[in-house]
Amino acid sequence: MLFATVAANGVGVEKTAHTVEKMPAFPGGNKELKKYLKSELRYPSEAVTKKKEVVYVQFTVSKDSTIRDIAIVRSTGDTAFHKEAIRVVQNMPKWIPAHRNGRAVAVRHTLPITFNRK
Repeated sequence: MLFATVAANGVGVEKTAHTVEKMPAFPGGNKELKKYLKSELRYPSEAVTKKKEVVYVQFTVSKDSTIRDIAIVRSTGDTAFHKEAIRVVQNMPKWIPAHRNGRAVAVRHTLPITFNRK
């Protein structure tokens, strides 16, 4: 059994699962996720002094496969990278939701996004 991050949500809001048997997945798996990030991610022009940046983005994959509650949870602080990471996550296709007891459930997921200046 895998453990997932839990988010406290208000009344009437879909709650996220504490534990799941199957974590959420990008359509086609990690290989397709890497291809998506490579094709969609743009190095911010405002951030010309940095060579490499890793931004950790956390979001909820809802039981209906949509992505919501996007937040930056770790980074060196350059907001240009934050904005680009959030844009890319917002535009992702629907994920395959997590499952617990054979049912789709909402779960928080953290994704490290690496920016490399070419």
